[in-house]
Amino acid sequence: MACMLNEIVIDSHDTTAQAAWWSQVLGWPITSPWGEGSLRLEAPGGAGPRILFEPVPDAKTVKNRLHLDVEPREATIEQELERLLALGARHADIGQGDVQWFVLADLEGNEFCLIPAQES
Repeated sequence: MACMLNEIVIDSHDTTAQAAWWSQVLGWPITSPWGEGSLRLEAPGGAGPRILFEPVPDAKTVKNRLHLDVEPREATIEQELERLLALGARHADIGQGDVQWFVLADLEGNEFCLIPAQES
């Protein structure tokens, strides 16, 4: 017997802004609130885990121990990088060196990676 990954929880100072931003990044709708101040995103068709933005009073202060990797679906990695930066992402240096992907940070400084599209 094994567990199933249900959702990824991201602590957020401003859950509304974070959920709206990630909704634009992923193209996933905000499906429902979950508890007071929490917001949830779900992939269309329910494919994959949900993302829950949970309110916390404090701001992020250290590097993430867990991060999300996203990949472009209908654009080159360079085009998607431009789109994410226009949405408010910013480059992040976590000591990654010279790599083939981009380390970025969301509105609250949570690191994530934009990786080249993977072959299915």
